This record gives sequence, C-alpha cells and structure tokens, in this order.
Amino acid sequence: MKPRKIIPLVPALLGAGEKAMMVRAVATTIVTELERGITTEAQVVYFLVQLRKLMEQHEGPRDYTAAPTKFFCDWALHPAITSQSGLALLKPVDQAFGKSTQEAVSLLGHTFSMEDFREHLIHQLLRHDLPVDAFRKMQPWLEFLRLYLHVIADTPIFDSKAKLRNFDRVQVRLDEGIAADVPPGAAFAFTVLWTFSKQRNLLFEWRNQVIQPINPKPRHSYRLSATR
Repeated sequence: MKPRKIIPLVPALLGAGEKAMMVRAVATTIVTELERGITTEAQVVYFLVQLRKLMEQHEGPRDYTAAPTKFFCDWALHPAITSQSGLALLKPVDQAFGKSTQEAVSLLGHTFSMEDFREHLIHQLLRHDLPVDAFRKMQPWLEFLRLYLHVIADTPIFDSKAKLRNFDRVQVRLDEGIAADVPPGAAFAFTVLWTFSKQRNLLFEWRNQVIQPINPKPRHSYRLSATR
C-alpha cells in the first residue's frame, strides 16, 4: 500500500473564512507586540516575521509597493542577502558613486538614515489598520532601529551577479561611540555605519550620525558624514 501524500496547508488552499481568521490572529500578535513596546532583538525579529506573514496574506505577487518592506524584513531573517530586492536598495547608491559628498547626501540621505525603512513600515501598518506610534514617535523608533541594526549587523548584502559597477558587498552595523560635535539642544543617539567593499577590499564607509533634537522636525533628525 502506497503511503498517502500529505498536502501542506498553504494560504492558497485556505478558504476565505480560514484565511480571514489567520489574518486576524497575525494582526492581533502585531498589535500586542507594539502595545507592549519593542525592547529586545527577539521582539524585533518576531514583529518582522508577523508583519511579513500578514503582508503575504494581503498582497498579490505584483504588488510592488510591499517589496521594500519585505526586503527590510528579509534582511533581519537571513544570513545573507543576494536577492533582487537587495540590489534595488543599492542601485541608487551605485549610481551616486563619484558624486560629491553633498550630492550623495541629497540623493541617499533617506537610504543611509534608514528613513526609507521607517516610512515603508508606517505605510504598511496603515494599510492594515494597525497602530503606528511606535514608528512615528522619535524615541520608540530610535530604540527599534538600534535593535534592528544589531540584528542585521551580521547580514551582508552581496551582488552575486555583478550587476553593480562600483562595489559588490555592503554591510551595515551600529556604532554607539559618542560624537564630539553634537549641536546645542540635541542629543546624540548612535551612528549607522555603512561599509562598502569590492572583492573583499574596503572601499569606503558612510557614517550616518543619528541626532535627536529636543523638538524634532520631519527630516531633521539625522546627519550624514562620509569617511573614505
């Protein structure tokens, strides 16, 4: 007697009612984590797993608005990134090579400061009617970002197919060394350090100092500096 083939339970085979129950359950876990306050690396990973699960239930395969958020989720969940979504993040950086520091800052400030990540998270949470204060408010966002940077510190992005011209490996980590020139009325949080390499040779580093003003204004909470 041949063993019966077991068909795994996947979303495509779920009925509408079962799928709706799954979505509600996942959404509830996300709300619970946000209300508790995310204060550990384990919570960051769990939150991103649940968010990605929720997005996969709602978004179709051609919904490209979800792709950036899925990439940032994947960055925390894999030992290395070689996907097309990783290259999409780095392509503007590649194109900015050779430009002046001021031009590069203008083009890439949102990427290097992780503000893109923040805006995509808020957008996806709003799409699913979930609370966003943990990412709109500066203090909880900076704590979340600090923990996230710890999680992705050992996860490089590789250009395995040589699609980028100027580098083939990027790594991001947290630097908590205190900056010496913090402006009056502001507090230093940490530095986001981007390291670019080619064939394992260090090319340069971008140091994104995260400054927290006492009265923060949109797009005025970060400062970029380059080290070559």
